[in-house]
Amino acid sequence: MHDLLLMYYTPYLLGGHGSAQKSLFSDLARRLQRATSCGLARPVRASDSKPQCSARTTTTSSPTSHLARSASSSAYSSMASSSADSRCSSPTDDSATRVPLPLSFSKDLITQTVEFSSRGRRGVCLADWIRFSEKGKTRLCLDDPTESLDEVFSESTVLYQCQWPGYDVQTRYLPLPDHITSCSGSASFTRTDLLDLICRTLADWMLMITRCRNIECTEPEWAVGLEGITFRHVYVVGVVEVEGYLHKWVPVVEVDAEAFRQNS
Repeated sequence: MHDLLLMYYTPYLLGGHGSAQKSLFSDLARRLQRATSCGLARPVRASDSKPQCSARTTTTSSPTSHLARSASSSAYSSMASSSADSRCSSPTDDSATRVPLPLSFSKDLITQTVEFSSRGRRGVCLADWIRFSEKGKTRLCLDDPTESLDEVFSESTVLYQCQWPGYDVQTRYLPLPDHITSCSGSASFTRTDLLDLICRTLADWMLMITRCRNIECTEPEWAVGLEGITFRHVYVVGVVEVEGYLHKWVPVVEVDAEAFRQNS
C-alpha cells in the first residue's frame, strides 16, 4: 500500500512548489496513517531493510604443529596424503607389501625392542601420525598408547640413530618430553611419547632431505622426496636398543613397495 501511494504522489511531489507541495505532503501523510490503522500498510521489519552481505572467502589459521618447530605444517602436508578419516587410513593389513629398511648391525646386538601397532596392524604410517599430531591426538593412531615405558627409558635423553640407505647416518640425542623431565612432572613416559619422539625426528629428517635438493641418494631406489619415498610410504614398526660403546635406539622402518615402483 505504501508503494502504491508513493507511486501516485511522487510526480506531484517532485513537481510541486510552495503551498501546493505542502498540501500534497499533508494529504499523503493522512492516507498513510489511515492505511496503517486499517492494517493495510505492512510495517517495515528489520530483515526488510537489512543490506545483503557479499560473499567472502575467509581463511582459518591452523595452530602451528608441535611436531615441526623448524618447519610449517603445510610443508609436512605436501608430502602426506590427505584424509578426512578421524582414524588411521588403511583398514586392511598391507604389511606384506612393505620392504624393511635394512639394519646396519647384527640382530644379536639387539637388547630391547618396543613395537608399534595401529588397529591391530603392524606399524604406524608416518602420514597418519603427522595428521594426528597436527591435532594433538597421536594416541588415536596407536594401540596401547598409555602403556608406561619408564622401566625401559630411565634417562632424560635417548641416543637415536637411523641409517637410511644412500644417505649419511643420522645420530643425535633426543630429550624426553618436558612433561616427563620437569621438576613438577610425575607423568610416565608412555608408548605414545616414544612414538612422537621417533616419528617427529624421522619426519624432520625426511623434510630436510626433500628441501635440500643438492643432497643425492647413492641408492636411488631409496631416494626420499616428492617423486620418491614420502611420508605415506613409511611405516614405523618399532624401536630397538642396540648394544655398543654407547647403547642407541634405532627405528625399525618399513616402506610401501609402491614407492619402489615409482622410483624404478
